Amino acid sequence: MKNQSNPKSNSKMIAMLLGTVILAIIVVFLVVDNPSPKENVVGTIGGSENISEFEKADKAAESLASTKLEKSKYEKIENNLVEGINSDNRGLQISSAYFLGEMKSHRAINPLLKMLKDGTTEEERIIAALSLSKIKTEQGLFAVKQRIKFDDSERVQRLCEIFYNNHIADQINDNETVEPDYLVKLDQTYNGVKLSEFAGN
Repeated sequence: MKNQSNPKSNSKMIAMLLGTVILAIIVVFLVVDNPSPKENVVGTIGGSENISEFEKADKAAESLASTKLEKSKYEKIENNLVEGINSDNRGLQISSAYFLGEMKSHRAINPLLKMLKDGTTEEERIIAALSLSKIKTEQGLFAVKQRIKFDDSERVQRLCEIFYNNHIADQINDNETVEPDYLVKLDQTYNGVKLSEFAGN
């Protein structure tokens, strides 16, 4: 006696097969028409290397985040140093003034000008002059030049002269030879260092 298939069971099998075939067609269609984000779909200029739009967007986002982070860190450091220069602790003032000069911080110009003019110690005024000469604004350099003539300390005058003359030497075209006529008192020495040697570095 032959086993007869149950019609309900056959229809279920057919439905499952049809469902599998339709699913396979959909998957194939999606894979062929929509490449994954990691596939190379856009060429760069010159065609040397292909980068997908998704990768470009990711790189741009990473770069922007990194720039914002760096800017944020820089601003925090700058804020702390500006607070330091305005503090009552002389050691903190001097070190903050120095690092603001290294950073070429334009926010530090007014506190540095005040320190150069009103600093009670030679060290304060010298560091203020050094930092202003590194930041290289017209106002700061003019203040350093004024200290050459009007500071009460001969040491501060001499160092301000060195800082200012070094700025003048930097202004001269690198291809030209620095002649004594361009600088003030090149034969002057401070702690065994001649101004001519300092300007030539």
